[in-house]
Amino acid sequence: SAALPAPMQAGPAAPDGSAYVLVTPLGLLFRALGPSPLERLIRPEGWPAAEGAVTDLVLDAAGKRLAMLWAGNVVVLEGLR
Repeated sequence: SAALPAPMQAGPAAPDGSAYVLVTPLGLLFRALGPSPLERLIRPEGWPAAEGAVTDLVLDAAGKRLAMLWAGNVVVLEGLR
């Protein structure tokens, strides 16, 4: 039988630490580090988070997509970089 794939690292940071996301009252702060640093404040439609807690943020390894659980719904944001 084939070996099982390694589990994905979950969390609000890229596995190599090159990007991360913080939940703030104003929106989601996305920061990418390295030779082309980037900082963006993202306000998804329906923000503020007071309408429901944002939990379980997962940033993909490339730092381009974010999935989160927001008020019981899975929300995926793309094109972060």
